[in-house]
Amino acid sequence: DATSCVIRDRRVLLLGCVQSLYESAMYIFIFIWTPALEATGSIPHGIIFSCFMVCCSLGGSVFSYLSTKHKVVVILQYVFLISALCLSVPMVTDNPMYLMPSFCVYEIMIGIFWPGIGTLRSEYLPEKHRTTIMNLYRVPLN
Repeated sequence: DATSCVIRDRRVLLLGCVQSLYESAMYIFIFIWTPALEATGSIPHGIIFSCFMVCCSLGGSVFSYLSTKHKVVVILQYVFLISALCLSVPMVTDNPMYLMPSFCVYEIMIGIFWPGIGTLRSEYLPEKHRTTIMNLYRVPLN
C-alpha cells in the first residue's frame, strides 16, 4: 500500500517533504508578491505576471540544459538555496529595483523545480502507488 511505501523508503518520504515545503513557499509567494511590489505605488500587474511566466518558462529550458551536465538532485539543491536567497530579499529591502529581479530569479527557480521534481518522482515513486503518494504529498498544502 502507498502509505507503507512512504514509511519504508526514506527517499520517498523526503521527496514528499521537499515537494510540500517548496510548494508551500511558492503558494505564499503568490500572495505576497503584489503587496511587496506595491509598497511604493501602483504597479502594472499584467506585465509583471507576464515576466514571471516568461521566467518560469526560461527555468524549464535551463533545467533541460543543466540536466545533461549535472545530477537532478544537485540541481535541486542549488534551486532551493537560490530560492531561499531570493525570498530573503524582501526582508532586507522594499525597493522594487531589488525585489523584481529577485522575484524573477525565483520564478526561474520554480521553472527548474517542476521538471526536476517530476524527474525524481518518476525515479523514486513506484508507478503502482504514484497517484496516491502524490495526493499524500498535497495534504500539508491544504
